[in-house]
Amino acid sequence: AHAADRAPAGQHTRMMAGVLLAWAAGSTVGPIAAGLFMQVGLGPSGLFVYAAVAYAVLVALMLHRRGARPSTEEEIDAKIPFAPVAATSTAAADLDPRSDLGHADREAELPLRDGPPRSGPTETPKDLDGV
Repeated sequence: AHAADRAPAGQHTRMMAGVLLAWAAGSTVGPIAAGLFMQVGLGPSGLFVYAAVAYAVLVALMLHRRGARPSTEEEIDAKIPFAPVAATSTAAADLDPRSDLGHADREAELPLRDGPPRSGPTETPKDLDGV
């Protein structure tokens, strides 16, 4: 997200290629380095020492990067405001009989597969009456 926010316009593909290259390098070097930490006499606990060292380096790099170039006012103003989004699919509204987009309301608007669109009132299924 940090890289995407700071990538110049039109350079997002190039930025993502760099992020994927860094991920691939870490995926290749990480297990080898963890194995070396475990071999130097630390045994299985070397894996946890390796993780602690890797996270310490990551935190140091993030703190350095954060202070290296603060956001400009133009970058802050150009960001789209945060909008909360439901964690569920919008298809759930179609399935919920209490929603305005419920099955009975939508059926009148949808054309039949074999003929012209329906006109007039539609019947609500008996098990949904009074809901």
